Amino acid sequence: TDIINILFIVALWFLMIILVNPPGDFPLNDDWVYGLSVKSILEKGDFRLPAYSSANLLPQAFWGALFCLPFGFSFTALRFSTLTLGLIGVVITYAILRQVKATPEISLLGALLIAFNPIYFGMSNTFMTDVPFFAVTFLSFYFLILGLKHDSNFQIVFGIFLSYIALLIRQYGIIITL
Repeated sequence: TDIINILFIVALWFLMIILVNPPGDFPLNDDWVYGLSVKSILEKGDFRLPAYSSANLLPQAFWGALFCLPFGFSFTALRFSTLTLGLIGVVITYAILRQVKATPEISLLGALLIAFNPIYFGMSNTFMTDVPFFAVTFLSFYFLILGLKHDSNFQIVFGIFLSYIALLIRQYGIIITL
């Protein structure tokens, strides 16, 4: 049941992407500011935090650069990097709900509430930091839950490591560690 539900989530996410048709080499919202960091990585080989940025952005910039490597810098590639993290965020929401003993139906409903949330899906089609922060934060929560549930130091340490990555995307990540 879980595999079928996850495949259903993935299929719906791809259908939503097809309907929105995200390609286009132009910035949306303020993602042009965050794109400057990716350009710096690709063109100069180093990370530079733009003066206008209020987010830390470090891991997200390198993630975006990975998606730009095949064809060069473009906002389309950056959008697809965030759409990928958006899907990860939705799937990990399902996984967290299953770990806390929600039924498959309730877990699917919870994941779909995230996927169809107009703010979440809209931000998934940009290179803003909101969705990457959500995805990494929920991955951190997932491993922390697993670690506590299975008394696994490795999973707890990995969850804390992911919380530091979340902190390097947005400063609010400090709350996870606290």
